[in-house]
Amino acid sequence: MFNLNRQTGYAFIILAHLGRQQGYTSLSVLAKELNLPPQFASKTAGRLVKAGILKSKEGKNGGYQLAQEISKIKLLEILELFEGKLRIVGCQGRKHPCPHEAHCFHKKFFTGKFTNLIVKEIEKWNLGDVLTA
Repeated sequence: MFNLNRQTGYAFIILAHLGRQQGYTSLSVLAKELNLPPQFASKTAGRLVKAGILKSKEGKNGGYQLAQEISKIKLLEILELFEGKLRIVGCQGRKHPCPHEAHCFHKKFFTGKFTNLIVKEIEKWNLGDVLTA
């Protein structure tokens, strides 16, 4: 099962809120209005800024805002920022050999064709698709 971690969920909450705002929104307002722990919201917003998804401005009228239109922010970019590369099977990306490798015939399918199919579909979606679903 594919589960989003808490920080990914917070990122979508922050992005959805900022997608409906004009101008900058302070971290304290984001944390209070969205009921997010301020330190976790700060860390999440910081990662979004470093990725170029948000922009930040210091000062009295500062805060965060989207760096581009919601239709230009790719869903896969957000997911990979907080979740890493999509992995369908638990052993995908392991650095050590699997004890079941001699009897495993499904890994190649799930790490190849299946993953590629899912990634190609997710690449079609943007933040606007998520916010209007």
